[in-house]
Amino acid sequence: MTRVIRALSAALAVLVLLLVAVSPSRAFDSNDVARIEGVIASYRDTLTGVVNGIDPVNISADSINQTRIALIKLKSDAEVSARELDQPQADVAAQLAQVGPPPQDGTPEAPSISQQRKALNDKAAQYLALRKQLELVGVEADQQLSRLSTIERDQFLNRVFAYERSALDPRLWWNGFTASGQFILRTGNLLTQWWKRVSPEANFAVLVGVVATLAFAFFLISKASSLFRGLLSPSLTESASNAAAASQVRRLWHGIFNYTRWVIGTVIGLVVLTIGLDSAGLMTPQFRLLVNGLIEVIALVCVYGGAAYMICQPTRPEARLVAVDSTAARSLVVITALASFIYSSATALTNIATDLSIPVAFAVFLSALSAIALVLLIALAMVIIRKEAQKGLGENDTTYFLIWILKFTPFIWILLAIAVIALVFGFIALSLFIVGNLLESAMLAVVLGVLHAFAHAIADAAGDPNTRTGQKFQRITSWSEEGMRRTILIYRTVVDVGVSLAAILGLGALWAVSLVDFAMLVRSAAGGFQIGNISISPGSLLAALVILLLGVVITRYIISWLQNRVLSATKLDKGAQDS
Repeated sequence: MTRVIRALSAALAVLVLLLVAVSPSRAFDSNDVARIEGVIASYRDTLTGVVNGIDPVNISADSINQTRIALIKLKSDAEVSARELDQPQADVAAQLAQVGPPPQDGTPEAPSISQQRKALNDKAAQYLALRKQLELVGVEADQQLSRLSTIERDQFLNRVFAYERSALDPRLWWNGFTASGQFILRTGNLLTQWWKRVSPEANFAVLVGVVATLAFAFFLISKASSLFRGLLSPSLTESASNAAAASQVRRLWHGIFNYTRWVIGTVIGLVVLTIGLDSAGLMTPQFRLLVNGLIEVIALVCVYGGAAYMICQPTRPEARLVAVDSTAARSLVVITALASFIYSSATALTNIATDLSIPVAFAVFLSALSAIALVLLIALAMVIIRKEAQKGLGENDTTYFLIWILKFTPFIWILLAIAVIALVFGFIALSLFIVGNLLESAMLAVVLGVLHAFAHAIADAAGDPNTRTGQKFQRITSWSEEGMRRTILIYRTVVDVGVSLAAILGLGALWAVSLVDFAMLVRSAAGGFQIGNISISPGSLLAALVILLLGVVITRYIISWLQNRVLSATKLDKGAQDS
């Protein structure tokens, strides 16, 4: 038997050598060098065009984004081209090492060896020059990205800290009302011209069919809840008679599932409606401007209002995730929906007014009005939350979640005070920036907080042998109590770090994206960092973690297979089998 195995191993080795010998191996030749030189010339032309197209004074936000995307792609392409030189450079270095340095003691050397060494050195210099040129393209692209970030930061500061009339100045409101009349008139003219253009050729049957199909699809989805049981069950409890016994995992999953379904349904509905309008021939460039604004308002109200409904649950106290009564829950949902409507409407109307060449007084009027409304709504929500939290929370109460948000209420009041002061002193855009970001930050905290609580609830259930989740987990893994404890500790740590990073990135994107090139920081972090001569890449760490987990799973599977299928059929004692 041993001889057969050795013979098969030898035959396999010979076969591998033959395959390697006959496999095509194309060397890096002059054609490849010429191709890379052409690529470098193309990169140079692209970079020159981008640099010439950057006008610090008149460049728009859309142009900045498009230019940034082009520069990032240019840098990435240059890095890919540079990696093509890795193997040729390594081959030349290996050949030079084999040839060796020229003799230093005057020993004569064969002319062929000298010529070969010179040719290899020329190749090495040529490849190095190509790499340097490609690296220079990347460096110059980074410099232009930094320049764009500086321009964007300056524009942001000029826009946010622009000085207007005080919100106490009647002229601000009078000029705003006057500009509002122009806005209404021009919007009416736009709709009139749009209708005259599309009405003769519009196919309303297509639009009606799309809307009817969409309504029917939503009806089927709403009636298909019985199809989702077990893991994907949207119901709060196993049975209606046992509502009070809902576990934390089930309560949280109930909210997350229905909120996800609500968001997905909203997105699908808006996309299908847009396609229907386009298919019916109703979309024109001017009308698309209004439709896009309307879609932004609907989307934001549905997403933010849905998040408030997910945690407040006005009609189902047993599913409520925060310590408020039903009246306060309804009030918070209405306040959130109204605040998101005001904030998104101000942004959409300002964009439309800009395209319709409405005077700037209209945008200032909208910003001031929206900022005042948002300050009042957020302050009202804070009063309700503080009052209900003090009334409804007991000591060490684990029934409710997101309690940690209460720690940030002093900071929120400070920001609201700054927003009011900014309104009084004429910094309207700064005030709207503060209260708008407060609203968006609150929604981010709600979503991440619920996901964090859900992840920890799963860990608690998995570690409790008295729960169904814990029993299933123990049956699947067969881990010891100590192994389970360590696994849950690692899981909790990963969840905490992941949610913290998501919160930092999200808040950074909201508050500092225009002050710092946040995307560049994220790309640099994703690309890794260097400590001395050691390069650490998050991607490599993640790959190592995945390989480790796969190794643990495969090892446990092999151990289980050996114990149940192989060793159990032998006459070895238990100690020998374990060894």
